[in-house]
Amino acid sequence: MKNPNGYGSVVKLSQNRRKPYAVRITKGWEIKGNKSVQKYTYVGYYKSQPEALIALAEYNKDPHSIEVCSITFSEVYEKWSEKKFSEIGQSNINGYKSSYAMCQSIYNTKFCELKLSHLQSVVDKANRNYPALKKLKTLFNQLFDYAVQNEIIGRDKHIVEYLNIGKPIKSDKHYRFTDEEIETMWKWSANNDYVQLILM
Repeated sequence: MKNPNGYGSVVKLSQNRRKPYAVRITKGWEIKGNKSVQKYTYVGYYKSQPEALIALAEYNKDPHSIEVCSITFSEVYEKWSEKKFSEIGQSNINGYKSSYAMCQSIYNTKFCELKLSHLQSVVDKANRNYPALKKLKTLFNQLFDYAVQNEIIGRDKHIVEYLNIGKPIKSDKHYRFTDEEIETMWKWSANNDYVQLILM
């Protein structure tokens, strides 16, 4: 059956694609020569025609749900950073950009499809120390907060708290002097400026 006007359609794309069926809707018209030509917006790509038809029906029940789910990780980052970067200093901006650079593997993943395994994979492959991973987790938290606030995902999809970034390694570079060491320094302090400085 032919779909009603304005309902949208499912089309099969050319070439060998993993998800060859696309859901598209008309977003307007433009004049080309003497003809009016439809302008399309693609709202999703699917492995099978039945899957695409279901998505088209869901879109017509609630267009917002499909449109926001097409937003990628990178697009959420861009929208979030537009406002965030105007409120913080350059040092913090550089920190967020450095963390974002670790996320290349999920740049094009739809935000609503992100799972804990995606985030954990970014952490595991980053090969960075704990402070850098802590900043990365902070970025994830900020982006997921933004996504919840803007109804891109539900609160139940905020999974960052379960992300494992390990524990800080206790440094052995700094330690307090023992009582015996301090007593020895006092014995040498009268004639040694360096020891006096250490005691200070």
